[in-house]
Amino acid sequence: MSKSDCSDDILFSRVQDAIFLSKKCEKDCFVGFLNEHQAEIAKNCAKAEGFKDFLFWGGIDGTERVMFGAGAQLSNSDFPISSVCFLYNDTYELSHRDFLGAFMSSGIKRECIGDIIISKGKCISFVRNEVTEHLKSNVTKVRNVGVTFSESIEDEFSIKPHEFKECSLIVSSMRLDNLVAGLVPISRTGANKLIASGLVFVNHVECTSNSRIIKNQDILTIRGTGKFIICEEVSLTKKGRIKLLINKY
Repeated sequence: MSKSDCSDDILFSRVQDAIFLSKKCEKDCFVGFLNEHQAEIAKNCAKAEGFKDFLFWGGIDGTERVMFGAGAQLSNSDFPISSVCFLYNDTYELSHRDFLGAFMSSGIKRECIGDIIISKGKCISFVRNEVTEHLKSNVTKVRNVGVTFSESIEDEFSIKPHEFKECSLIVSSMRLDNLVAGLVPISRTGANKLIASGLVFVNHVECTSNSRIIKNQDILTIRGTGKFIICEEVSLTKKGRIKLLINKY
């Protein structure tokens, strides 16, 4: 069993425990933050348990990292999520990786940190409630740039978690290997090697079947290339090939 498989099994058990405690104690229970693959595992676990009283929430609509919540009549406002804001001199360019590294170096575990959204001179992140004061006290520099914790973040919800670049792609069929070859771009042989190596995910789950048919609204993640949403089949060309509209993260 691979390390990834072990981690998935542990997460599955943690979600089962949250569901059990929620039903037994009639209280809200939470797991995460989870990445998209982990959220899919949590959803599958809830379905396997026949449990319907669950939600995912990451602080605002559209976040990649979310918490799993189990509880009757659970709403977004019940999640133990806070937003934190750090300001810095906008002549410096700091990245998602810079802030994530600073947060984790301060002693915060990855599962306590949700999406990190960077704009000019500002970083807004969603974190578990219990780590807010720790970040406020311990994160004063990011990559040797001084940062200031801000209590006032009125405009946080005007920031979009993700920006998309719209593009088009023409393929002979909706097979996975065709799309991977076109999106990277590489040959079909190269695409098949990527798929066989476990570097391609469909809807956040690893897919090693190169003949899988991809549908509208499916999400393709290609390690080392990016993440794509198949928006719609626009038209057929004169040669019968399919023209697709795609959003790239």
